[in-house]
Amino acid sequence: SYIVSKEDLKKLLNVCRQVLKHKEEASQLLPTESGLFFGGTEYDEYYFKEVEKTKRIIEKVLNEHDFENYYLVYSSSW
Repeated sequence: SYIVSKEDLKKLLNVCRQVLKHKEEASQLLPTESGLFFGGTEYDEYYFKEVEKTKRIIEKVLNEHDFENYYLVYSSSW
């Protein structure tokens, strides 16, 4: 688990927007990762749907989370 700042989310949001705007640059901007838990490594319809989903989630968090009074913590498990 680690704390995610508003600036971190803005950076990731910008990358997601760039990937969706310039799909041919996805492998440089937001590369896939191979491995048992990561899913496919193709830059296909599924990949771009997940980037769009991530973009929407970040936009919602940026609009609704009170960064002044609360931490935002991200936790992942493999």
